Amino acid sequence: MNKPDFEIPQPQTLDNLRQQGDVAADDLIRQLFENKQAKQLNTAFRQLERNQDVYEKDLPTEIKYFFIQEGEMPNWANETLLQQGTVFFRKYAAQLSAMLSFLSLPYTYAAANGVKVLYLTGRIHQDTARRLHETARYLVDITTPNAFAPEGNGIVSSLKVRLMHAAVRYHLNKDKRWNSSWGLPVNQEDMIGTNLAFSALPILGLKKMKYHLKQYDMSAYLHVWKVAGKFLGNIPEHLPNRYQEALDLADIIGERQFQSSQEGKELTQALITFLEKSIVKRFPKDFVTTYMRFLMGEEISKILGIPRYNWSRVLVRPFQTNNILKSLSPTPSREGDKFLKQAGYFLQKDPVNFRIPLTI
Repeated sequence: MNKPDFEIPQPQTLDNLRQQGDVAADDLIRQLFENKQAKQLNTAFRQLERNQDVYEKDLPTEIKYFFIQEGEMPNWANETLLQQGTVFFRKYAAQLSAMLSFLSLPYTYAAANGVKVLYLTGRIHQDTARRLHETARYLVDITTPNAFAPEGNGIVSSLKVRLMHAAVRYHLNKDKRWNSSWGLPVNQEDMIGTNLAFSALPILGLKKMKYHLKQYDMSAYLHVWKVAGKFLGNIPEHLPNRYQEALDLADIIGERQFQSSQEGKELTQALITFLEKSIVKRFPKDFVTTYMRFLMGEEISKILGIPRYNWSRVLVRPFQTNNILKSLSPTPSREGDKFLKQAGYFLQKDPVNFRIPLTI
């Protein structure tokens, strides 16, 4: 089937999406909390490891119904594109994973209204390592071969994250600190922006680092995230099919939402501090802010308070030159497979257990 048609949303449409959540997920979360049954959902999460487990495990009726109904594969999903998107990820797994830390996450912090969700829930500044670990786990879950097949776990992982977001929405809607002028917590416009931050922005980062990418591969990777977005609660019609569409929409949302905020700066600094400690054995500490500024660009870097370039700026060009040579090489790189093998070991050693917050 053809992918849903896509048109850049008009400002009024984005205004409306800013007040829109996720009816199916919100209804389930509300029901569970009102009936004092929210803990049942975290118990169910631990039972659901593969997509097919929803049919095989003994789950509370309303939870089972949600996972079955919302876990149906969309008829527009293209298996060929999904497979190619997986191949693309495996080829650039190390680079795409790095882009999440140096580009995708800080990019979302530039949205002054949306970032308040992360700040008020303490999701980054109190536990940066766990947030990055969860993000890595989810990325692997949706990009593993057959991630959306019965034996995969891309669907159940997406639905878990979706319900985690709905629980945050439930709590913040009752929180006196939340200002309705910011929009609904975890609203559809912010969900689009987040999807683009994790799909199109890493591709932009690769291109800035001089990797030669094929249009078909970029569209395939976007398709993986479009399918994942459907399970995450995004409205598929508002997710782009092509790379340039994605950049155009990201720019529009950025113009609407990006501005300097104390929350965004604090979260960015927490991330920088964590990354500086993490890369110290491989790169000079100063390279973290240099690389982040190079990928983000001057305008967003200023919004986030990322320091100006330092001496380590000279390291970027050798990396770019090396990447050009890799792209021209007729021999396929095995770096991605090696990285995923290492990542799989660490994720197995320290597994991520998705869970909804019972309070904030």
